[in-house]
Amino acid sequence: MAGNDGGVFSTTDNGATWRGHNRTLTTTKFFQGALHPTNASVVLGSARDFSMAIVRAITGWRVLPQSATGEWGEGEVAISSSRPDTDWMGAHIGAVIQRTTDGGRTTLQVDGGIDKTRAAFTAPVRKCPANDNVFLAGTLRLWRTNDFFNSTMPSWTANSPVTQVRSGLDPLNQPDAILSIAFVESDRNCNAYAYGTRGGDVRLTRDGGGAWIDLDPSKTLPARPINGLAIDPSNANRMFAAISSYDLVTPTKPGHIFRTDNALSSSPTWTRVGPPDVPFADMPFNVVAIDPRDPRRVYAGSENGLWQSVDGGASWTKVGRESGLPPAAVNDIQINAGTNRTVIFTYGRGAFELAR
Repeated sequence: MAGNDGGVFSTTDNGATWRGHNRTLTTTKFFQGALHPTNASVVLGSARDFSMAIVRAITGWRVLPQSATGEWGEGEVAISSSRPDTDWMGAHIGAVIQRTTDGGRTTLQVDGGIDKTRAAFTAPVRKCPANDNVFLAGTLRLWRTNDFFNSTMPSWTANSPVTQVRSGLDPLNQPDAILSIAFVESDRNCNAYAYGTRGGDVRLTRDGGGAWIDLDPSKTLPARPINGLAIDPSNANRMFAAISSYDLVTPTKPGHIFRTDNALSSSPTWTRVGPPDVPFADMPFNVVAIDPRDPRRVYAGSENGLWQSVDGGASWTKVGRESGLPPAAVNDIQINAGTNRTVIFTYGRGAFELAR
């Protein structure tokens, strides 16, 4: 018998032929997902070693055809708000960005102009909630396009300085890759957004990249990867950060979920808010999300499962087997208030809808 990324296989003739045992196994390793804005039955997902996949309530999951350059969507994905049935973005490893305008039948690589030097394995690419044509991509700096879907070939321009060196973990003392991006949803002009880096640096712009504010001037946050950022859609001053790695790396600054309530002030301050100090909470955290239906409800995904707070981060509970969710790494949390869906994308056990 053999186990691999695809599941469990067996042979009874010394390897001449193999039989799969995976029809009832859920082992998909999702990087990220996106929810259709109006059709609750449609979900996009990006999975390891596959092209982008789409699920519909009637047909189930199916893998979309590969692009001319191979797999696509093995990174971050996005769905257009105005043309959600046809216009999608699918990023690939190393900041390769592709789009489709015909529901995945054909794709086009649209990342010309982006310097991908030392980009993260799955570099962040985010669509502005208010404008389908505004996208941001993160490498060692932020990049922006204002014509992602409505041009023959989108034009990308540098939108921030090269990131600051903070972690001190790189022996060459090189800048830290950007790992997370979050828009301020209340800004309908798509000019207010923040990013987090591998070294724990968090920066914010309020003028579309003209000026950048250090969101942690007192260096309260641990110098560890900022894997996720979430900005309260009803209060831009309130922001959460999900931090990776282990407390052992920064023993004087433990913690994985932090919150600021004055992000737009001249001197933002951060507070460690959880989860509690228990052995299985000292894990790398990958994502944090605020429920737009109730901003007091916050979700955070770690390497061994999902956590939930119903009081803005003051207290946390583990969401586990009792709710039907396995103790698998949670890489993404997507919430759509319009269709009343919360979908959890895990790395190894597929995707789950959270019942409320």
